[in-house]
Amino acid sequence: MIATPAFLTGFAAWWIGWLMEATRLHPAVERSLAPVPVFSTNVQILLAMLAYLVSAAAFQTIARRRDWPVAAWPARVSVGALWIGFVGQADRGGTVLSSPGCFLWIVALAVHGWMLFRSDRDGVETPGTRAVASASHVAGVWLAVVLLADMLWFGIDRAALWSTAWNEVTFLAGAVAVLAGLTLWAGPGLRGERAGRRWPLDRHALDYAWTAAVPIALGIFSGAAAIALFSSGDTAPLPFVPVLNPVDVMVALAAGVLLLWRRAVLAADIVPAGAALLASKRIWLPIAALGFVAANGAWLRTAHHLAGVAWEADTLLGNALVETGIAILWTVIALTLMVVAHRRATRSLWLAGASLLGATVVKLLVVDLYATGGGARIIAFIAVGMLMLLVGYLAPLPPKVASDDTKRGAVA
Repeated sequence: MIATPAFLTGFAAWWIGWLMEATRLHPAVERSLAPVPVFSTNVQILLAMLAYLVSAAAFQTIARRRDWPVAAWPARVSVGALWIGFVGQADRGGTVLSSPGCFLWIVALAVHGWMLFRSDRDGVETPGTRAVASASHVAGVWLAVVLLADMLWFGIDRAALWSTAWNEVTFLAGAVAVLAGLTLWAGPGLRGERAGRRWPLDRHALDYAWTAAVPIALGIFSGAAAIALFSSGDTAPLPFVPVLNPVDVMVALAAGVLLLWRRAVLAADIVPAGAALLASKRIWLPIAALGFVAANGAWLRTAHHLAGVAWEADTLLGNALVETGIAILWTVIALTLMVVAHRRATRSLWLAGASLLGATVVKLLVVDLYATGGGARIIAFIAVGMLMLLVGYLAPLPPKVASDDTKRGAVA
């Protein structure tokens, strides 16, 4: 009964000893001066993290050779040490790529990966150990997101781009890269392909492609919507290019990766529990909303940079050029939806486009008719009117599909 707590207490004492060594101080050169730390604060944090990981790996080896299960416990939660090390370093203003911390991170991640491999290969298969192993892999994926974002922030800091859109898209870029990697790497594991028969996908494919990916996907959706709507798209030192700027490109990549991930999940041999929403038609509502927000944000950024309209809500929404452009943009989107719906004979999509077209007409009559200048008002009405004529010619309402009961009644 006392063996387990005794070992854990001893391991904690062992690690505290190494922690004290990492935070050791040099005596001051002069009596009036304070002692000088041997290592900087950031290096102290990383050395303490590395001491835990190396110690856990050593005791894991002993556990395997001496049949001493409790000695492998610290190795199973090694991802917690990585998270604490990252948070501690970030709190002190350090980054993953700062020297010599980057080399310590390479060693720490390698040791952690080796321990994960040995834990999965030699671990006792119980519900508790399986849950801990799954949590370690999932937390490692989330750590990869913040590590990648931290690296991007390091580059932005060196280039002094904190007040630009490059800073605003860093975390989204990291999340998109990780989700794309998970989809392309772990997706075949969900489908039972040969690539999924190797570690760690042979037992953790679902953890990577679903459990770890869901929060990342939600974060990508929220982040993409936020920067699409609120980022001014400042691309300094590069010139602003409509659509081909970091904000619009990253939003498009985010939407594409989300659709790619959805397709991979739904193609699994056994669709994960909770993935039913991805298969329903309701999932297209938030995706369509993201596309609509992205299109409007792209126009607002274009007006801000190319027409000199100040990036303020009152100024943007009160500008005649902006309001005219929004009316034309909404009509083009509605026309596109209705043409696609007509060709696919999808009444619901056609009605969605018609609703947006109706909202555009209301906006013209209620807002633009009184708020915009004469020239802008005329252009808006002419453009919207011409596009509505195209709707009537190219995309009439698709016929309603008769139900089976109606068809049987017609035959009788």
